[in-house]
Amino acid sequence: MREEVENIKPDLIDESLDDELYKIKRKFDLEIKEQNLRLIEELNNGILNQTEYEARFSKQMKKVNAANGATLAESLQIHDDSRYIQQFYKLSLMLY
Repeated sequence: MREEVENIKPDLIDESLDDELYKIKRKFDLEIKEQNLRLIEELNNGILNQTEYEARFSKQMKKVNAANGATLAESLQIHDDSRYIQQFYKLSLMLY
């Protein structure tokens, strides 16, 4: 996902940049959802022991927090400088 953000052309107009970032964020959100479901399934099926679960849960929470941070940035409407949003996404995606 980090590569997708880095591959966004720097000369895009703001509207196109927002569209590209939205697509990446949507993919990121879907991956988090799938990973959460897998984690719950593995826990319920006894595949993970307590230590493994805690490590994976912690990692997953970092991803969820990154996604929530991106959503917060959107809700604060910092869109007057889309380059800031692009940098925020890059930082968020680097957490995992």
